[in-house]
Amino acid sequence: MDDIYAIPLDLIRHWITLANQNDFFAVARLTELFGSVDNAQEFLDSQKRPPA
Repeated sequence: MDDIYAIPLDLIRHWITLANQNDFFAVARLTELFGSVDNAQEFLDSQKRPPA
């Protein structure tokens, strides 16, 4: 499995945008990496939060 922390956040954000437009490749890639598009969105959201 790819290291999700090595993937630029802008690329993950782009794939999520495409997945929301029903792009099969983006949905497949996000599902492969994160298990689902929703999990990818949660990961992206967690990366924006400042450390506690």
